[in-house]
Amino acid sequence: MPGKMKGKGGKKVLFHVALTATDAPYSKWQCRIMYYWYKKVKVMPESEMGEFTRILHSGKPDNLMDEIPTFVVDPLPSGLDRGYIVLNRPWAFVQWLERATIAEEYILMAEPIHIFVNPLPNLARFTRKIASTWMNVSLRMKDDLIELLDGYAYAVASALHGVQHILRKDFMIQALL
Repeated sequence: MPGKMKGKGGKKVLFHVALTATDAPYSKWQCRIMYYWYKKVKVMPESEMGEFTRILHSGKPDNLMDEIPTFVVDPLPSGLDRGYIVLNRPWAFVQWLERATIAEEYILMAEPIHIFVNPLPNLARFTRKIASTWMNVSLRMKDDLIELLDGYAYAVASALHGVQHILRKDFMIQALL
């Protein structure tokens, strides 16, 4: 791993794990499983995982608030998502970043379907600066009827800000082909 990606003097540089979620039953189930594995892996010696936040974009608390650290944000205004609920993800991150107190400098943007089986090092080199661009690109791309719109919009926002990503197949159980 390049030296510029490690903490100064071998010191751990923690990153915050954040995911967006709905209050739908399947989302709650996924979040519970993900958070369970996060807690198991976070305490391992090689882990640089910091705190965890489930960003709930339902606009109201749910029954997992006492079980999973949760920050409630508002969904997009009615009709703006045009039935494509994942457009709430970038809007949720923007609200969270504007209103929350986050101790870590870096954030791992995860999804409820991610399951941690090994500790993750902090591979980040950039601070969180693309959330607003991601949200705006997502909203502009929604009329193109593109599947995985928020993912493509994140890639465009990353490119606009010069953020590069490293694909680490050793971090995946089911690697992409």
